[in-house]
Amino acid sequence: MSKILSIIIPTYNAEKFLNKGLSSFLVCRDTDAQTAQHNCKMATEGRFEEIDIDKAILDKLEVIVVNDGTPDRSVEVAQKFVDWYPDTFVIVNKTNGGHGSAINTGVEHVRGKYLKVVDADDWVVTENLKEFVDKLAACIADVVLNPYHQVDMKTGEKTVWKMFLDRYEVTYTLEDVVQNWKKFDRCFAFHGICYNREFYQRHRYELPEKIFYEDHEYTTIPCSYAASIYPIDLYLYQYLVGNAEQSLSLIHISEPTRPRL
Repeated sequence: MSKILSIIIPTYNAEKFLNKGLSSFLVCRDTDAQTAQHNCKMATEGRFEEIDIDKAILDKLEVIVVNDGTPDRSVEVAQKFVDWYPDTFVIVNKTNGGHGSAINTGVEHVRGKYLKVVDADDWVVTENLKEFVDKLAACIADVVLNPYHQVDMKTGEKTVWKMFLDRYEVTYTLEDVVQNWKKFDRCFAFHGICYNREFYQRHRYELPEKIFYEDHEYTTIPCSYAASIYPIDLYLYQYLVGNAEQSLSLIHISEPTRPRL
């Protein structure tokens, strides 16, 4: 089965969060929010045999954990998923180079029709993943946009980031986007973007390494070459904010993956 969606997860000091993120890709035959929470608990306890996986969807997914030289147990967490689902979960090891470096390395390994980056302390809406993958299977656009939620770590409160379009699942050009920017701009962001793999790799744009805020370049520069942009009104990315451990470190370039709002 060919892969439809490849997820790149730049990973550094994410031991406390990674299990939740990886578990969110375990789509079951009867998936809802409660099932997703159960899957996370079972994965945390190593009870993968109790997770009723929808293999047809899992076969279409590729989750690449890029170990950016992390000093903690993040790789051990990821390895449990690789052991149980080796056709879906992959670990790629590299020396520490920062968030952009980890994305560049991940892009070299993707096999899916589309690629998306999800940070190691974030996750996706499991119950929407099957529908999203099915829509990507039928899509040919260079760029796909989704609404997403910003989740407060302390309160759990969700802030909605969405588009304000009259029509979704139709193809727009960059000119359309520029002329109607305020209808698109909230999702023209790191968390809302999914790239066609061939489109992204064809332009061979590499993110700068060992600097911060390179995610803005990931969002804008490849997109500037897009001939087709396809918005889907389906929430996927869950962006965690309020984590004190996400503050910038002058010692490790990858701690954290990015500064948060």
